[in-house]
This record gives sequence, C-alpha cells and structure tokens, in this order.
Amino acid sequence: NQRSSGPLLILACLPGEYHEIGLLLFALTTVNFGYRVLILGSNTPLEQLPKVLQQQSCAAIVLSGSARPTRGLFDGELSELVKSSAVPVFVGGNTATKNRQKIEAAGAICLGESFSAGLRSVSQLLKPATQDSKTA
Repeated sequence: NQRSSGPLLILACLPGEYHEIGLLLFALTTVNFGYRVLILGSNTPLEQLPKVLQQQSCAAIVLSGSARPTRGLFDGELSELVKSSAVPVFVGGNTATKNRQKIEAAGAICLGESFSAGLRSVSQLLKPATQDSKTA
C-alpha cells in the first residue's frame, strides 16, 4: 500500500457490523490495482466520516456490511453521509445485495458482493489507479 500512488479510498464497516473480513479482502483487491486504502475497520459511526474526509484527501468511501442494518441506517445516517460528502459513497457486501433500493434511495452506490465487479464500479466513477484496473 505504501508503494501505491492511485486514488485513496476510505474503507469501513457499517455501524453494527463487526465482520470485517470482506472489507479486508476488498482492500487487498484494490491495492493490487494501484489504489491506496485507509481502513477504519468494524462498527464505524458514519457521522465520523466527514471528519476523516477533512483530514484525508480521498476519492471515495466504501462501506461494507453483511449483518442486519441498524434502524434508520439508510434513510438517516447513510443519506446524511452522502449529502455531507463531496466524494462518492459505495456500499458492498450482503447488506448491499439485500437493500439495493434503500441504498440507492439514500444516494449511495450499491456494489453488491463481488470484489471484481465492485472494483469495476468504483473504477468507472474514479480515474483508474492503473491501466490494469479496467480489467479488474
């Protein structure tokens, strides 16, 4: 990750989400294609992410979830994060697959569960970190 020079992605698990293996695997995938990552880990309060954005120049936020979402997550916290962020907000994992309409209604972009398809979606909106990222 220290040798990468591509866009910086903030990666975090949704509130109430303690399973971070999917997030870590996605991080490895993105680093292999030249992106830089800042991993915040499990159970991340979404209201804290705008503060991180003030301190780090990043290209996007990628959130992960596999558990049942907390009450008010999509129409409250996620919607506010999208409004207060000047960067795209992506949501991946099983939670994204099951709640696509709610995620999109909040203004976020649903990635689903596939790492390669998710990375392609991210790369379509961001300048590719490397020439190879188009084939992720």
